[in-house]
Amino acid sequence: MMLKINNNKRACPNQLLRRGFTLIELLVVISIIAMLSSIVLAATNAARIKARDSARIQTVKEIQKALSLYYADYGYYPQTQNLNVTINLNLKKALVSKYISIINPDLKYMGVTTESGTSYCSGSIPCQSYRLGIVLEDKSNAILTSSINNNDKITLGTGQAAFDGGVDNCYNSSASTPNDLCFAVKP
Repeated sequence: MMLKINNNKRACPNQLLRRGFTLIELLVVISIIAMLSSIVLAATNAARIKARDSARIQTVKEIQKALSLYYADYGYYPQTQNLNVTINLNLKKALVSKYISIINPDLKYMGVTTESGTSYCSGSIPCQSYRLGIVLEDKSNAILTSSINNNDKITLGTGQAAFDGGVDNCYNSSASTPNDLCFAVKP
């Protein structure tokens, strides 16, 4: 008895349907890829914030060194040109090119009359100390615990704070915020 072998290469109808992916399978793969990419983006965003904060802290330390060199040369620190505590022309003229190449525009500077003083110096009053601050993005940054904070305010003649290490923007004490993102230092 001989068996007849069918050499017909036609595929069964079920095999035709299984040549590609179903719509459900494609949607599942796309959703998994989307979830993984959002997790990666969230992780890299936190790393970017830490990197920017690290660069800001390094900037403050470089300015501190430049201010120390300036003080060694002249016996006083640069004067405060205006009362908005942003980087002003006096500080830029005093430090750039001789002590440091550039100054971060986000840096806050206030020259003060004495180390423990709470009033700014300008005009003919020499600055014997200063307050320097920059706003960080990460509230949980451990360096904020070593920062000078609420007990160190430089006031204007009207009693309004000109530099306040205890608020987010380093100088506006009228803006009451629950956070303290100002990394502030003094000599």
